Amino acid sequence: MNRLRRSFGFALLMPAWPALAQWLGPYSLTIGLSQIDAVLARRFPLKRRLLDLLDIELGTPALRLLPQDNRLGANLHLQVTDTASAQRVGGLMGLNFGLRYGAKDASLRLVQPRLERIEFDAGPAGAGQLDPQWLHTAAPIVARLLDNQAVYRLKPEQLAAMRRAGVQPGEINVTPLGVEIRIEPMPEAPDPAR
Repeated sequence: MNRLRRSFGFALLMPAWPALAQWLGPYSLTIGLSQIDAVLARRFPLKRRLLDLLDIELGTPALRLLPQDNRLGANLHLQVTDTASAQRVGGLMGLNFGLRYGAKDASLRLVQPRLERIEFDAGPAGAGQLDPQWLHTAAPIVARLLDNQAVYRLKPEQLAAMRRAGVQPGEINVTPLGVEIRIEPMPEAPDPAR
């Protein structure tokens, strides 16, 4: 019942949103790290073959907020297997990403991956069995696998309510509480009479 009241109240306020927004100030939608983690848990582990030479498996990223850089950080386990010899090496990769909104599918996407570090396990299954040059060549390619990966999608009812109110997702900021998407007025359509 409370959900129905909130939805009804929200629906009543949406037509007046542009006027209210000027009076109340900017509005935003904050997506918590746990919500993004839940989306990524369904998409990982991610497996790819590179140049028919290496098989790469990426574990589910452990995300962290980097509000000082307006980016998301990620640590993930990876396993690289030489397809010819079946030798494998495991390791840990640290990356960070910018974020962008994809209007076509209402998604929040990772962009501009930056490799922070890569560490390979030592010992019998360590990097000594695979050519280190291959491993370090593979690292930027692995980062690119995550480029443009959708980490969240707005719900259709959220988008419909925004359209009715004449607002749309805008600027994206990483804050200590999560990823904040500012809600901004839609640009006015040009007047065809002019």
